[in-house]
Order: sequence, then structure tokens, then C-alpha cells
Amino acid sequence: MTVANLISGAGTVTINGGVGSMVTFSAANTYTGATTVSSGTLQNGAAGVLADTNAVTVSAGAFYDLANFNETVASITGAGSITLGSATLSVGGTNAG
Repeated sequence: MTVANLISGAGTVTINGGVGSMVTFSAANTYTGATTVSSGTLQNGAAGVLADTNAVTVSAGAFYDLANFNETVASITGAGSITLGSATLSVGGTNAG
């Protein structure tokens, strides 16, 4: 599933799609809460789809795939897998916490 529309406002986003599922973000989202990948895969469809203030958690068995797109986040934790490809993942972007 591709989420092409902007996600904004207060609140968190949790990806809980199950094993083998994929959610692709393709807009430069501005929501202010955390991003959690509980199961399945979150994939970037463009550079900078997560706000620099996002705290990202990738749970065990889940995946975050940058798909060769650069990304900056406030923090990243968890026992899941991160695939960079040729991308750069910068941590500590605008860490408000």
C-alpha cells in the first residue's frame, strides 16, 4: 500500500501490517508523534518522508527500508532491520527530547 497523501498533525503512526506486508510513504509528512513499525515493512517512496522530529522504533521482525532515499529522524530504536541501499540515515535531526 502506498500512502501518497500528507500525514500531518499531532499523534503517532504505527505500521502493523503483518509479515510480508509493505507500506510506502511518498509524501513529506509533518505529523509530530513517533513512528513505530511493529510488523511488516515501512518503505520510503521519496527522500524526507518522515519529519526530522520523528522518533522511530522498528520492532523485532519488522523492517524499515529507505529504498535508496535519504532520511533524517530524531532517534531510532528497536531490534528490527533497517535497509539503507545507497541512502544515508541521519539520526538526531531536530531532537526535541
